[in-house]
Amino acid sequence: MAFVIARMLQQTGETVELLLLIDGSPAVFRHLAKNIRTVNIQEKARLSSHLMTTIRDLSTSGSLDNGEELGTMFESHFGRVSEATPTSKFVSQFARAYIAHVRMGIRATIEALQREEAGKPDNAAWPATRTVVIRANKGICDEPVSEGLSRAFDVDLYAPDVELYEREGTHFGILNPQSGLPQLLDGILSC
Repeated sequence: MAFVIARMLQQTGETVELLLLIDGSPAVFRHLAKNIRTVNIQEKARLSSHLMTTIRDLSTSGSLDNGEELGTMFESHFGRVSEATPTSKFVSQFARAYIAHVRMGIRATIEALQREEAGKPDNAAWPATRTVVIRANKGICDEPVSEGLSRAFDVDLYAPDVELYEREGTHFGILNPQSGLPQLLDGILSC
């Protein structure tokens, strides 16, 4: 999302001084889209499984007060869905929105790949003056969608001077204020 917003600002003539990507990059969707040319019902099931993995990380990371309750709500929801019984409206809507978000990213990336294959690649310049990637050592890099990507999630292919910082923890664990992320961000922003 940060990349898309930076690109939109660039297209309107704005200068983006800093693009900060925390444990991810557009290449993750690109890598996923190369392996998935159609988003179908089986993908929806895999996305539901991925959502539950994400919720477990979020609920146990310490990033949210009472995060354990969130994990319990989602576990209950997916158990009830498999039994075809009524579920929490909030969880159901959140799950649908999450899956729609991932599917939109995949579809947009597939369209970009199709343009490239047709000889019409997007040759726009990288949208930021300075690019920083913060990577969780037990985060997205451990997911199948990151297989084959560089340590900087291939951002280094487009922004050769990318700054890479690595943190201990999971995708959501590095968002916990105790992870040292606030101090790292202060250091990055003071440069």
